[in-house]
Amino acid sequence: MPAPGNPDHHFVIDPAKADFCAVDVYRTLDVRDAATEFAHRVLDCCALSDGAARAPMRRNEAKLTSGAIAARNGDLDEAVGRGLGALSDSRKCLPSLLAAAADLDAELREHPRDPVLAPWFEAVSALRGPVALGS
Repeated sequence: MPAPGNPDHHFVIDPAKADFCAVDVYRTLDVRDAATEFAHRVLDCCALSDGAARAPMRRNEAKLTSGAIAARNGDLDEAVGRGLGALSDSRKCLPSLLAAAADLDAELREHPRDPVLAPWFEAVSALRGPVALGS
């Protein structure tokens, strides 16, 4: 099919949106190389020349995937850095962000006593508070 005329329309699947969906699929299936590749594609696509993000929520979910893969590969420092970078963005959809963060959180909870993880656990707990209050 030809490229869409307005790729920012929420009901149009453009190639970048397809890559974004692939990130979740490969992360969930634990296909690490593919998840990493598609996360990098999304990060590259979302980067504007001035450092801002074209699609900050897509970018943050790709960061969370990169973090989950880093955690699965044993690089907890990298995992926490990626995760905190995603959670600290001012623009967020909490339910979507927390859903994407769940895989990273589960991986990090395998190492509950590692002190490098404390900032992650604090940040996730702070984000979950408003969501839990609304339920």
